[in-house]
Amino acid sequence: MAVLARSAEWPNPAPIVYCHSSSPSTHPASQNSLYKNSGRDVCCPSDVVVGETLDKVSVVRPPVPESPPVPRGLSDSLLLPPVSVTLDVETAHARLQVSEDRKRVRWTETQRSLPDTGKRFTHWWCVLGSEGFTSGRHYWEVEVAGSRGWGLGVAAESVERKGRVTLTPETGVWIIWRWDDVFDAVTSPQSPLPVRPIPGRVGVYLSYESGRVSFYDADTKSHLHTFTGNKFTEKLYPFFWPYDGNWLRICSGSALGV
Repeated sequence: MAVLARSAEWPNPAPIVYCHSSSPSTHPASQNSLYKNSGRDVCCPSDVVVGETLDKVSVVRPPVPESPPVPRGLSDSLLLPPVSVTLDVETAHARLQVSEDRKRVRWTETQRSLPDTGKRFTHWWCVLGSEGFTSGRHYWEVEVAGSRGWGLGVAAESVERKGRVTLTPETGVWIIWRWDDVFDAVTSPQSPLPVRPIPGRVGVYLSYESGRVSFYDADTKSHLHTFTGNKFTEKLYPFFWPYDGNWLRICSGSALGV
């Protein structure tokens, strides 16, 4: 005979079937009267219980294992694949070199002669992404390995692009930055990030309606920092700030939690 236990209300973890036999000596010792599978149906195989008299079949639900603590902001972005981000060359400071595919940027010693459009940064060495966001949740990753000076995050469309202003949430910029061994969230005052080693690939997560910008070590998916309590009312753009001659590269990446 075969015993099938259907567990429509138990999606996870899989249930366990116990076969209680009055003649345990005929039961293969290796099976120990316990069978389970990884789905929602559990079957006690017929070739195991043939010839036995079953006094009782019981189906139990194993205890649900405790989940490890979820870093702040991570649970909301678990199913988000990275968005496709490219750089807007019309916003790039004249000292920045943007690759032809608009996926990489670096600082150079040469200041090019470029038209000073209203979009271009002329003081800070910054560049924005081509596409901005006014709603939804978005995630992208940037490779920073090899660079000892960079800033990443999001900026409001109205951010000051011509003058010397402190780039903080109060002025429409939510970023983390690195300079040599300094690794901070750019707030007023600065908020040191204790993470070591400093990540080689950074994930940026924007939840517009929640007013939240989060950062992750994209290799380990561990949480670095979250800006909370914001009320976004205008378009936000991916923000890149290379400080040295090494490339920052926008990655295809992978969804958080995958």
